[in-house]
Amino acid sequence: EPLREALFASGAIDCAIWPTHGKKGRVGMRMEVLVAPADVAEVVDTLFANSTTAGVRRWPAVRNTLVRREFRVELEDDCGVVVKVWDGPGGQRLKPEYDDVMRASAQLKRPPLEVARMAERLAESRL
Repeated sequence: EPLREALFASGAIDCAIWPTHGKKGRVGMRMEVLVAPADVAEVVDTLFANSTTAGVRRWPAVRNTLVRREFRVELEDDCGVVVKVWDGPGGQRLKPEYDDVMRASAQLKRPPLEVARMAERLAESRL
């Protein structure tokens, strides 16, 4: 997790890690990091400084995204959650922001799933 945090701080857009096998059957970890072209050098430097890797493979990719906006819904006094909304071909999709759900869950002393569903219902009523 410290490596992922350092990568996001250096400009990574997304990061995925999974176990794999390397040369001679050695167990290893594979990491893919999505980075905007302007942030590549800093992210590569972060990989070398914060991991045991001796090399990085890079290639360009095309990234298509849906139009996104976000707004805040208030669950109770001084306890809100940001909800992201995407406009896609099948209509709107929405998703409460994870960190906000976890913070509200602790504040309200309710399970995160319940808090997320509350936020979704409030957001749907505003759309």
